[in-house]
Amino acid sequence: MNRKPLSILPFVLLFLLCIYSVSGADVLEIPADVEIIEQEAFYGDALDKVILPDGVKTIGSKAFANSGLKRINLPASLISIAEDAFDENVIVSAAAGTYAAGWAKTHSVMTESPVEWFEFSDNEDGTCTLDKYVGPNVSSDNMVIPERNADGKIVSAIGASAFNITDGNNNSLLTGLTGRLIIPDSVVSIGWYAFYQCSGFRGDLIIPDSVTSIDERAFAECWGLSGRLVLPERMTYVGRQAFYGCSFTGDLIIPKGLTEINEAAFGEAGFTGDLILPEGVTKIWTIAFGECGFTGDLILPESIIYIDDFPFPYNYQFQRVLAVKDSYSWNWCVENGLGDILVEINDGNG
Repeated sequence: MNRKPLSILPFVLLFLLCIYSVSGADVLEIPADVEIIEQEAFYGDALDKVILPDGVKTIGSKAFANSGLKRINLPASLISIAEDAFDENVIVSAAAGTYAAGWAKTHSVMTESPVEWFEFSDNEDGTCTLDKYVGPNVSSDNMVIPERNADGKIVSAIGASAFNITDGNNNSLLTGLTGRLIIPDSVVSIGWYAFYQCSGFRGDLIIPDSVTSIDERAFAECWGLSGRLVLPERMTYVGRQAFYGCSFTGDLIIPKGLTEINEAAFGEAGFTGDLILPEGVTKIWTIAFGECGFTGDLILPESIIYIDDFPFPYNYQFQRVLAVKDSYSWNWCVENGLGDILVEINDGNG
């Protein structure tokens, strides 16, 4: 007797999802004997993670659409995936040579870079650190750093000089990596010189919400980064010259957790809009925003107690500077020739 393939219907998936949500995470592990994920099975359900067993053969239309799913591993057993099975911004991992890998490439779905392109070391907490990039020097594909190493350990850190691969004259050998740089949500810290002189990376740089620390010169001289820079709210430390020499556009909004802006942290890093410093920032060190291209407003909070020499572009091209009257920031602006564009605000939040 022929065995009928076991499919999983939306109401069953919702039941399983609820079980995982009770434990505090929107995670679903599909049972090992399921072969078919039906049409719209996950549609509209909030999911952080889905684990597909090696045995699933078919994923139906809109099965994971509108679910918020960011990454998923596609097993080698798959033989059919609907064109609209996932949201367009999902990142997939799939073994080379499989149907799933071919499907992702044909449909321009972003895929994780092969785990073999990286060297890792274990951390005491059971996670791992990405120590070194050992992949090709030239690639137009996006650099999508994997969330886990080959042993399944979460990547929680990108180590010092991980992508700072140079020749004998200290010139970067990785300028031929010309796609976008995608950092996984699992990363908490980015080490010093991690991506130094990786000038080929293009577009936006979105630092995930999980990151709290970016060390000295981590992205310095990545001048190909010419889109937006998005920093997470929980970030508490940005080292000296961390973004020096990038080419960002748009506004720069400093996270509320960042109390000090270190020397040249954003120096010569582009930008074309507003510079917004939230209440909580206390110190701005020399050339912190030096030679940037801001043309909008500068918002300075009441919490600032010290501003070093030459922290902003020399020609002060801001349209307005907003500060609380008689605060340290207000008095500094008056003393440094910004009185003509100084505008009073009622609090440090603008």
